[in-house]
Amino acid sequence: MEWIADTSVGQWVVDGTAGAAWASAGCVVPRGFEACVRVFHPMGRSAVENPDSWEDLAWARVAEAFGTTMHPLAQSAALMRVDPLCGDPPVRDGWSYHGPAVGSFPQLSQVAPMLAAHTSTPDSGVAAVWEGWGGLVSSAGRMVMCLSAGPSLLAPLAYAATAWSKVKSAVTSHLPAREPPPGSGILPYEAAAGPRLELPDRAYILFSAGVDEFADEDWPSRAPWTDELWANTPSLLWPDDHAWLLGTEIDWEWTLIGCSRALADALMASGVEACEVPLDADLTWHGDQLNR
Repeated sequence: MEWIADTSVGQWVVDGTAGAAWASAGCVVPRGFEACVRVFHPMGRSAVENPDSWEDLAWARVAEAFGTTMHPLAQSAALMRVDPLCGDPPVRDGWSYHGPAVGSFPQLSQVAPMLAAHTSTPDSGVAAVWEGWGGLVSSAGRMVMCLSAGPSLLAPLAYAATAWSKVKSAVTSHLPAREPPPGSGILPYEAAAGPRLELPDRAYILFSAGVDEFADEDWPSRAPWTDELWANTPSLLWPDDHAWLLGTEIDWEWTLIGCSRALADALMASGVEACEVPLDADLTWHGDQLNR
């Protein structure tokens, strides 16, 4: 996997999503595919009296627990009958329920072999990574990531760092802001300061990556945009023959795959929780009319 300076390899995505409504499936998946599949990231729950008793759950099982309806435009907060901005996990029958992973695709290694079987170029393609992840292009946001990633023993250190941050902010509030320079984060300067694939409200750094790479769960050890603390999956992924496109929008709890009818059927029969949606599907909170 290597950095790609020539962002024109992604122009077909820019052209294929132009004019699509924000937060519709079509703002991520380009026009022209036979189907668009929405793959739901697993939700989870743990016993209130035993927080270590974690188990992944399909959205359909969560809907059963809360008496709501699972459907193609479902939203996790609506299924759990909570405000989407509420930070407290809901409790039902002794279980504490938690929303899915946001902006990263937990089932990537599971579906990668299926994606590889439906392209003529499984060993070559493009992975697009959102430029704004903290610590990626510079050290900005890195301290927060380090502190939040550690065990509860780091809590005093986190408290001290927060207190110092407030003192520093008060002292420097009238001084010019100093952003850490590109290259001080995970990526080297060349990639951190290089050209981006520009989409509405999003910019991506491109890397060469065949989908075969992601069938191995150890792929983060070879990806240049990851390290021991941070291993998000690509925001966009496609093979060189453009047989499909996988998109995990940074604020979404699901992944979209634009593909052939054959691949769509294979995905929905594979055991991952998935369903087909139209490109004009409203994937906002308001789109879940059944559970609002």
